[in-house]
Amino acid sequence: MLDPSARQVYLEQLMPPEGYSLDLALACTYSLDLVTLLLAPLAMSFCDVEGKEAALAQPLVVAEAVRRAADRVMVFCHRGRIAVPASKTSLYSYLEPMVIQARPPRGGSFHPKVWLLRFAHSSGQALYRLICLSRNMTFDRSWDVSVCLEGEVNHSRVRGYSGNRPLSDFVRSLPGFATDEVPERVHENIQLMADEVGRVPEWEIPGDFDGLEFCASGVPGYSELNMPKKPTRVFVMSPFLTDQTVASLCSTGRENVLVSTLDALDGLSPEAFTALTTTTSVYTLSDWSQGEGEDSQSACGLHAKAYLVENGGSVELMVGSANATHRAFGGANVEFMVRLTGRRYRAGIAKIIGTCEQPTQFAALLQPYLRSETLDADTKRKELEAVLEAVREALACSDMWVTVTTDADGSSSMKVKSASSFELPADVKCTCRPVTVHPSRLADAGPLARQGSVEFARLDAASLTSFIAFELSLRACEVQSTIGFVLNLEAEGMPEDRHAAVLRGLIPDEDGFVSYVKMLLSDDLDAPATTGEGFQIAAGSATDGAMSNWRDSSLLEPLVRAYSRESEKIEYIERLLDDLKCSAGEEDVIPPAFLAVWATLKEAASAKETRS
Repeated sequence: MLDPSARQVYLEQLMPPEGYSLDLALACTYSLDLVTLLLAPLAMSFCDVEGKEAALAQPLVVAEAVRRAADRVMVFCHRGRIAVPASKTSLYSYLEPMVIQARPPRGGSFHPKVWLLRFAHSSGQALYRLICLSRNMTFDRSWDVSVCLEGEVNHSRVRGYSGNRPLSDFVRSLPGFATDEVPERVHENIQLMADEVGRVPEWEIPGDFDGLEFCASGVPGYSELNMPKKPTRVFVMSPFLTDQTVASLCSTGRENVLVSTLDALDGLSPEAFTALTTTTSVYTLSDWSQGEGEDSQSACGLHAKAYLVENGGSVELMVGSANATHRAFGGANVEFMVRLTGRRYRAGIAKIIGTCEQPTQFAALLQPYLRSETLDADTKRKELEAVLEAVREALACSDMWVTVTTDADGSSSMKVKSASSFELPADVKCTCRPVTVHPSRLADAGPLARQGSVEFARLDAASLTSFIAFELSLRACEVQSTIGFVLNLEAEGMPEDRHAAVLRGLIPDEDGFVSYVKMLLSDDLDAPATTGEGFQIAAGSATDGAMSNWRDSSLLEPLVRAYSRESEKIEYIERLLDDLKCSAGEEDVIPPAFLAVWATLKEAASAKETRS
């Protein structure tokens, strides 16, 4: 438990079990990195993801994975907390329908970090995997802790199992936090998942524990997170703290342990810290545990949230999104936690930190916190950040949308419009741009504060997107502060061939088309094309002549096999052809010989169905 050597790569947790394929995926996160979301479908459905650089070097693979997942993946994130991507790609537009921005009604944060995956077996059996994390959907390398649970749906049971009700209610409540209209397909998928997880009779529990409970807060019917009263000993790990919550968690018990960050501990009042140290030993992560240099692949920083409570011989471990703050435990935020119960001798605090004589690997990462008598609060920097955060909040809450018009020459103009007025301090520089264009095209976003608009002219179809990146900067007293974020805005007038244009940009010629088709015919997106036997085509058919004149006749056998018994692959190719035919210049991409072969195969398949 909390073993640093038991490393679990984030995207690896999304891969389907043997014999299953991804059917639906629901994710909740506070902040979101678009590149992480771009790569998630690869892990969920197709292949290992060893690193974002390696994956992004295969844009066709990424494009196909995202295209297949577009109507099956739903990601709820706090509005105004999408990070500005460091790299530019037109593929971001495929993510727009997946991202649903959310805000709680009581002014808190939409803060859960959850993946709920529905995997389907060929037998019809549905398997659910719940991943409850402390980290957001980013490539952040902070230390984290997670719980992964799996369970099969009992389809014969009409009513659910009562222990799953908090999870079901949490899932069902999500559309109610959306800031924009939620598509009907999302409502339907959410309802299905909420109903089915309620009928999972048993979840696979980690070996050190024997009981399980789901804990939601900030959603209808679940107001606060509760901790056991008067524990004998407490272990708290949280990167953020508030005086009241830390006092409540650590005021009872003896030999308690608190692990946090320097900034959070420095931020405690002197009175709260003095009271804390009467019952609790306080630690931070050691410097050497956080990697060395910018290129280090080691974890750095702390993002994990875990609460282990001992009551006599029993223990309760809570893992999930909630920091040791009033907003998290008081119900202002939307949070989700998993509570595991067990026996102290198997899963107690001693199993995490060991003893002075025999510390655990985790304990070796810690160093005692030494409170400075003169804390450097970097007052000016924090003042500037507070101003920028207020502007971020105003922009996130404003009524903005995107309109697109197509010019006579085929290029497009895109306007970001605002129907809201908000205060933009005169010394704050506010700029924006579509995430698909180069940062050099940043435009002054000041008019948006006055119900105005910002225009981006002469954009090609592949650059059109509802993801708008904002940058806020403020300088005072030689101190510079800058923050960036992305909003997924409602869009009007997006051309129907926009995604076809994106695809057309990835397939510049016939060779690119052939590579894409070979990939679609393979068993894995990153595997070479395979061949095999299929149904017979009449001798002397048009196929023979077409293929004999085409330099890449190696596609014939896998195409025939796919038409014979792999209809799903044929559907993927059919969709590819339809998309490419929606864009100009498809005649330069699709080989005429391939179209002749394709027509012959369709005719043969139709004849076979008629005979059957």
